Amino acid sequence: MKTLKTLSILMTMLLSTVAAQAIDPVFWVNTTEEAGVEMDAVAHILVADDCGKIFATTTGVGESVWQSSDKGESWELIPGMDSYYNGTVLRDGTIIIGGQWRIYRSSDCGDSWEEFNHEENGLPRIGFEQLVEDSDGTLYAASGTWQDNVKTPNGLWKSSDKGESWQVVCDDEINGEQSSCVLAHPNGNIYWGSRFGKGLYEYAPQIQRCRNVLTPNNKEIWEPLAMAVNEDGDMMVGTHLFSAGILASDDNGANWKKVWIGKSKPGTPQGIVSAILVDRLRRFFVAGRVVWYTADLGDTWVQLPGEVDHESVWAIALDGDGFLYAGVNDGRLLRSRESIYVTTDVKAPADNSGGMSLSPNPTRGDLRLDIELEAEGLVTGDILDMRGTVVQSIGVKRLAAGLQTLNLRLDDLAAGMYVVRLNLGNRVRTRSFAVVR
Repeated sequence: MKTLKTLSILMTMLLSTVAAQAIDPVFWVNTTEEAGVEMDAVAHILVADDCGKIFATTTGVGESVWQSSDKGESWELIPGMDSYYNGTVLRDGTIIIGGQWRIYRSSDCGDSWEEFNHEENGLPRIGFEQLVEDSDGTLYAASGTWQDNVKTPNGLWKSSDKGESWQVVCDDEINGEQSSCVLAHPNGNIYWGSRFGKGLYEYAPQIQRCRNVLTPNNKEIWEPLAMAVNEDGDMMVGTHLFSAGILASDDNGANWKKVWIGKSKPGTPQGIVSAILVDRLRRFFVAGRVVWYTADLGDTWVQLPGEVDHESVWAIALDGDGFLYAGVNDGRLLRSRESIYVTTDVKAPADNSGGMSLSPNPTRGDLRLDIELEAEGLVTGDILDMRGTVVQSIGVKRLAAGLQTLNLRLDDLAAGMYVVRLNLGNRVRTRSFAVVR
């Protein structure tokens, strides 16, 4: 008998009980309604920026995969693909989507697909639930095991040939149980969540060591369901079951704190967190009953517009232009009307403009700086990203006293938030701005 995955059970329950839900039409676009297509519950969303495509895996009566080449303005069902699992885009552009006992792989932006399965290719009897590529190109899979009178090790699996063959690296004999989520940490290690109360595990490829880094105590029963990490190495884990919540760590998993506890903490995400992502500003976005984000690792939360009455948002994804996608369990796939780098409440560095203004803001490439100078002098400056890294220099200019104007071209900057910093003698003036594409 097959052991159904926890997420599958949750999906079935939610499909039978979900009521009508209201999503703010000012913030969100219902792409499925606009495109005139009907999807089953949207389980996962995968963005392939280099291809300009979005993929959605769905579940309900059956499993299916859809694709869009125009940010959800239209959708096309991909024939022959049976999956409601997650996927990943490798550094070389290869697209991989997991499945039950199988892997789907495309090397041409989803125009055609190869299938590697248990029957023909000897893949293990696991559900390739989540996938992640390590810095050396190794592919890791979190495995929800499917049993068919055959013992298949649970845990963490890896592939060195883009999914054609797999071997277990952390199995359930000594390391946890079937896994549900996985991430590649900037420190080079792989972190994965194990079910049935076993908690979080760490795999160190260099020394081939698996170890538990966090186990529920006797007063808690939780299982990891979603994980994400930012460039600083801060991690966030969404959990479910009796002690549902979000855990966060800022020290490579050595210590963890619970940053919300369901309904008992107002002003925090509610519902089962089934997906987490990180944007360019290192903010964490989580999918629960609606979508929330935090810029301080869970100390404070902001809810994106929308109000629902059940745990409904299962999937979230972000494209390179900053458009946010949300998959709902009633079959809707939503997209933010504008980039989140413009529409969300970004906390920029302290502003010290002191007589400097800029326009337009946000900008698509041209930026005008108007500066009031008390005396003639040399002016230098830089454009910095939100980490404080200089991404463009303005150069040295001699300007006369009075109101002066500098015109900048920012065509090479990606969408996001930036700061312009001008040095006027021993004075520094700064101003934040947004770039949209």
